[in-house]
Amino acid sequence: NATPSKSIPRARRLIMDMVTAAIKEAGEDVQSFAGGPIVRAVSDDAVRARYYARIAEQATPDEDPHKMAERQRKGFNRAINAALNAKDLMAREQDGARLLWLP
Repeated sequence: NATPSKSIPRARRLIMDMVTAAIKEAGEDVQSFAGGPIVRAVSDDAVRARYYARIAEQATPDEDPHKMAERQRKGFNRAINAALNAKDLMAREQDGARLLWLP
């Protein structure tokens, strides 16, 4: 049973689109977990760069650019965590970087 896309929050759809694009462009084959299958994964940094470019959120003239950057960072982390919690996305650490892939 596929869930209709309109019931998936917009922010989660956006992050999933960014993960899919990043995997297509920069993905690498990795072992998901010890003894697990090989999956196509991408670094969280590659997804973050695409996410920030896509939301293209700009600071208002009177806003501190650091506050805008913090808002972007928090939005990205919320979107990633929501996708992980919903099991729409999988992750593991490798060499100090978080790798993301679709289940």
